[in-house]
Amino acid sequence: MRLLGTLLAAAVVCVAMPSRGEVPSETANLSIGLARMGADLHVGQVYGEIQNGLLCLKQRDLHWEENLNHFNDPSFAGLFNDAMMAAGLHSAGQKRDLFDTKLENPDLQVGALVTGLNMKACTMSYSANGLIGKGDVSMDVEWQIYSVMESKIIARISTTASAKSGFGGMHEDFFSSLLNKAFAANATKLAADPALVAIVQRPARSTAPSVPPPAPVGDLFIALPSAAKPIQFNAASQSVVSIFTADALGSGFLISAEGYILTNHHVAGDVGRVRIHWSDGSDTVGEVVRANRKRDVALVKTTPPKGVAPLAIRYTPVQLGETIYAIGTPREKEFFGTLTRGIVSTVRRVIDGQGYIQSDVAVTHGNSGGPLLDEKGWIVGIAQSVYEPDGIGQNINFFIPIEEALKALALKPAG
Repeated sequence: MRLLGTLLAAAVVCVAMPSRGEVPSETANLSIGLARMGADLHVGQVYGEIQNGLLCLKQRDLHWEENLNHFNDPSFAGLFNDAMMAAGLHSAGQKRDLFDTKLENPDLQVGALVTGLNMKACTMSYSANGLIGKGDVSMDVEWQIYSVMESKIIARISTTASAKSGFGGMHEDFFSSLLNKAFAANATKLAADPALVAIVQRPARSTAPSVPPPAPVGDLFIALPSAAKPIQFNAASQSVVSIFTADALGSGFLISAEGYILTNHHVAGDVGRVRIHWSDGSDTVGEVVRANRKRDVALVKTTPPKGVAPLAIRYTPVQLGETIYAIGTPREKEFFGTLTRGIVSTVRRVIDGQGYIQSDVAVTHGNSGGPLLDEKGWIVGIAQSVYEPDGIGQNINFFIPIEEALKALALKPAG
């Protein structure tokens, strides 16, 4: 990424955090994982039968009250992950690093509701090794696909699949084994369903377009609190958010009570939706309404929680040696709202006259799009990139001046 000319091109790194360090391809899969499983079967309902003898004559019915805990078995999540991975989908349960004890949270949570079940198990004969028999089961599943970003069920997909167990030894886990096989077969059908594939697979955001799109056309007048009294840092942190897409984590901040959030283009993209996490623990869905790839800024519209005040904007230039602060989400979502302090090292005007505030204030991957504040809490810039030759930080970090970000998006104060 070329930000500061040829000599620094290989060492300057945008501070958004691509998911798991992957490079986006032609399609970027939303991650998916099994969150819940249950059965829409009544207590006492007959769901199968036990048979006996060479002719497999019916011996007794199987009633649901005997097996109420079957679907609490954690093995079903593993079977689901295996089916998704076999189909080339991004399973949130997939372990990519043997030393990483944390599993990522899926973009899509799946609930599996068993709506129909028909099982037959036949005891054929006895041997020195115990019972010999066979069995088969048919299972109907309604899959409920829940979008974490949209906070709602976005699809319901039904599948039916069967499984068999041939002649062999019967053991105490025989019924569970049959259920597992039938569930795995249903999960395989789900993974191949065109409706799910259309949801999971989406065009990836290009990170290096050959021709930057033009800046937004026409001024957008919004309620910018430029004349308001700046808020203190403990309150300012409430206006800073984490921004999640399918392949990135970044930061942003509220600049208008109307719900407008500023961030980097390389965090939010040109168009589409993003998930926004607030300091009170709530999530909202944001829509990218304006973006300028060349200046690496984007404007997102959302509905903020009640009581969250926008940050005030400072239009006067920063001064060399001035104390400044950055707030954002470095590296991991658990570090949401991290505040760091530094000074203005210099202001550089490079690449077609574009300006950057250089500072030693600590930022890293995930801080992208977060605010740079002066000692009074006024916004002076947006976190954008770090200088890391050979992956080693040098306390040389770069921020987009706030007035240039507003100009690039054609944002002006209303009234």
